Amino acid sequence: MYGLFYKAITSIYEIPRETKNSEYGILSSISDEGLHGMGVTITGIEENGFLPIRTHYNYTGYVKKEELHILSLSALKTWENSDLMLMDAFTTDIQSMPKVQATRLSTLPRGAIVEVIDWRNDNIGWVKIRLANGICGYVKNQSLIEKEFSQKGLWEDSLPKKANINIANFREAVIVAATKYYGVQYRWGGKTTIGIDCSGLTSMCYMFQGVLIYRDAKIIKGFPIKAIPFNEKKKGDLLYFPGHIAMYIENDHYIHATARIGSDGVVINSLNPNDPVYREDLAKSLYAVGSIFC
Repeated sequence: MYGLFYKAITSIYEIPRETKNSEYGILSSISDEGLHGMGVTITGIEENGFLPIRTHYNYTGYVKKEELHILSLSALKTWENSDLMLMDAFTTDIQSMPKVQATRLSTLPRGAIVEVIDWRNDNIGWVKIRLANGICGYVKNQSLIEKEFSQKGLWEDSLPKKANINIANFREAVIVAATKYYGVQYRWGGKTTIGIDCSGLTSMCYMFQGVLIYRDAKIIKGFPIKAIPFNEKKKGDLLYFPGHIAMYIENDHYIHATARIGSDGVVINSLNPNDPVYREDLAKSLYAVGSIFC
């Protein structure tokens, strides 16, 4: 079985419960988020009202059954093969008519997937779209970007790989994508403009360029990121710390989502001890650099 996220943002849990016990007490078990229009493979049977799922980027977890639209493989393929695009604005209102005064049908974050059904210029600047639940509405065309990644990994044996990547363009594009989240608050398990965590930031920025990497702050076999020597790092490569990940910009600077008190959210820090934004704790714990170009 397969599923499609209809809500703007759906929580994906580590276990089939909303919370878990820890040495610090009861904590949330949220580990990821599913965005509108993204599909999943349902990998088992319902447990406590949760369904086990695998995302198109090969991350596993549990979703509340009522928050997932169950559909056939053929229906999922039909959706994936339609004219899909991504929301690129901080948030985007879906309007009932091509007017700002129209009724808001929904509000979607950056990264949500919609189907474009009419790009005509009858209403200059507006595009007619269809949501994953079949509702049609309008958004400004400036809110949309091309969907570069594939969800075929949901029904194929391996993650789809983007061919013919222009290295220079890719490196620049992931940095631009990351800076669009600058100032967004830190949210454990988050990956939207409402709130985002460290690996949510890096994985989404790579996904926007058509490359699916591991969702957590680890270099995992079978994913495109490979370890490279520290002195070979270039812009867009990833920096790995214990339980944390950042994206290297250049000149010793990196961008990341951090929960540090006084510096919460997506910020820029430095590996250079003479820089005002130096993070000694991270600079001294950096243990790996990862790149898709190796």
